[in-house]
Amino acid sequence: MSILNNEITTPRQNKNGTRAFLCNRTGCTYLSYTSGYVRRLRPSNECTRVGIYQLNPTNVTKKNLKLNNGFEYVYHATKRIMIPNESDRLALIERRSASYRTK
Repeated sequence: MSILNNEITTPRQNKNGTRAFLCNRTGCTYLSYTSGYVRRLRPSNECTRVGIYQLNPTNVTKKNLKLNNGFEYVYHATKRIMIPNESDRLALIERRSASYRTK
């Protein structure tokens, strides 16, 4: 059964262009935003908190920062890649929900 058949979008989310889907197997809610973000909302229980995770692919780049005192720092900057096409966001939700394992 496809997760996309179980849409639980509220009227307010619909007005904003957000779509929400509930996975019956894990209890997680998957959200697709018109801005290009895709997120997983993990349900809470007595041992864990609610967790919201971004599912978008990332682009990691190496950055150098030189200070006036002669020090140089190297760090990695992570940027999320937006998915502008809704069908691509829904395909990502379908793949991630099928592979997600609860603890």
